[in-house]
Amino acid sequence: MFTPTKYYSLSKRRVKDTATFEKELAEIEQQYSNFVNFEQSPIAVRLNELNQWYDAKEPVRIKRELAALTYKGSEEAQFEAEYLKMAKSSDMRDYLKIAQTDIPAFLEKMRTSGKLETADKGDADVKRYNKLQTDKAVQHYLSLAGTETLKRFEELKAKVESPEFIERKKYLQSSNKFKQSEAYAMLAERKRLKKAPELKWYRKMLKKKRFDFMNGWTITFEDNFNTPKLDEQKWLDRLFWGDKLMGQSYSPGDSLQNYTGGNIEANGQTLKIHTRKEASQGLAWDAKYGFVQRSFAYTSGTINTGKSHKQSSGRIEAKVRLTCAPGVYHSMYLLGDKMLPQIDVFHKLDTDTTSVECGMMLPKGNKIDKRLKRAKGLNLGTPYIFTIEWDSRKIYWAINGSIVKTEKNTLPNTPLYLNFASGVYGDNATSAAMEIEWVKCWEKK
Repeated sequence: MFTPTKYYSLSKRRVKDTATFEKELAEIEQQYSNFVNFEQSPIAVRLNELNQWYDAKEPVRIKRELAALTYKGSEEAQFEAEYLKMAKSSDMRDYLKIAQTDIPAFLEKMRTSGKLETADKGDADVKRYNKLQTDKAVQHYLSLAGTETLKRFEELKAKVESPEFIERKKYLQSSNKFKQSEAYAMLAERKRLKKAPELKWYRKMLKKKRFDFMNGWTITFEDNFNTPKLDEQKWLDRLFWGDKLMGQSYSPGDSLQNYTGGNIEANGQTLKIHTRKEASQGLAWDAKYGFVQRSFAYTSGTINTGKSHKQSSGRIEAKVRLTCAPGVYHSMYLLGDKMLPQIDVFHKLDTDTTSVECGMMLPKGNKIDKRLKRAKGLNLGTPYIFTIEWDSRKIYWAINGSIVKTEKNTLPNTPLYLNFASGVYGDNATSAAMEIEWVKCWEKK
């Protein structure tokens, strides 16, 4: 993926090797994926929730409410006050004192022993029993035993002596209730998340607008050639105008090769266009006689998107390996509804393995205005990623992400379709092939 903006530190001086460029591609695309996915990550989702909560001033409200929350006047304080009042009363103190002696058991024993009915005043137990009946503390005990008052006291005692009550009282009496709150923990969580390395990286990328160039692009056409034959829904295996006018293949009048349609090889991984030295018969365009049958000494192939895809701006990219052989040319180019202008993403027509030509050819009266530039420093025994990108102002050519040519856009605003073609330009031609690994096209939304 390429753009003439600040992407991959594009160099006009040296074309990067393909392995390095593809590594950079993988890294930047992974970073972009991380950047896009971060907004839906647990960290970002949670931080967004906490920010909304914080911006709604919930921490301020909770802190204010907790500051106003004291033990004095609380329900717990009321329970304890009621309990202490009952515990301090003389009758309750006497009840609790008697309850800890053997008196309650003795009194119950006497009531069930039958001795009270004999009225034997000389009996020691009867004497003790009668004496206890006049004891004020015992009277208080007997007046409270089994009453609702005693039941209430015992309920309050159990409550105020429970661990929950003691902890609640301690909390209400503390001066740092907010630090013990969930709100304080949420503030600490928010502070921690704001320091997360992932968030720092995301904000840094956002501030630098690191991935702005990738926004707004949409893939409009692509083929990874992963099927065992050419996808005929995407590609024509003959020249577009021959198909449109006659529904069959032809070769331009000065061509030395016959476009048979049989020189296209798909193996499920790449697409190869073969050029071979072999005799064949086929149609050729003659300026005087029109389409005529001709004998050819060579065969080759071409594919295009004339029926499936055209675009008037955007970016087109392909990974291609070229066989540099005598008398054979390879080309990736764009055409509109006329033969000119023609934009050559690359054009190769010699045995030099270190360079290709990039540029365009425009009509200039009865002549052709060729604006071509040779890109050097290549090793064409290996594949390269060739790119063209254009908008209403400029056209950029790049190889492996390095800009090799720029031109002011003087093209008519017309949709262009993509072509790959190999052919022969000399009688000394030998067999050769152009191998295409993938093609992708983008447009701005």
